[in-house]
Amino acid sequence: MLVQRHATTFIIQTAHRANDFQEFARFSQDNGATWSAWSRTVSQRSLLGTVSQSSGVPTGAVIERGSNANGEYVRFADGHQVCRTVAQTIDIATAVGSVFRGLGSGVSWPAAFSAVPFVVHMPTDSANLWGGNQLSSSATNAVLRLMAPTSVTGVQGWSLGIGRWF
Repeated sequence: MLVQRHATTFIIQTAHRANDFQEFARFSQDNGATWSAWSRTVSQRSLLGTVSQSSGVPTGAVIERGSNANGEYVRFADGHQVCRTVAQTIDIATAVGSVFRGLGSGVSWPAAFSAVPFVVHMPTDSANLWGGNQLSSSATNAVLRLMAPTSVTGVQGWSLGIGRWF
């Protein structure tokens, strides 16, 4: 344990947990008469890794980044999550009035959300293509649907979901 005194009444105690060397600190502003609760400090060791929580209180790393066959994701200790799916190929060939739309391609999120996320669909090549609309979505998947002013086949598109993991 490291004890530091600053000014006349401010004291900081810093300790490391033996099994994983995580650092915790607490402070006193009245010369040690009362102390704050112990708090885990953020360092290079705890910044990136697996995020976790217990009853809404972060207990793991600050940021988690991962990828799998469905795409890539970033989770934050405050519960926010951003997912981007791998590109899907769809044909935009169904006439709807004066525009065309794809029939939709199901995509699974690379990491599950705790509720339906905010979703944006985008083509990878935006020349003469428009963004997509939301056909349906859940905490684990979405349906990609893109639109264009003309019929186009073999269009690549991806989905972005922003929501919460807890």
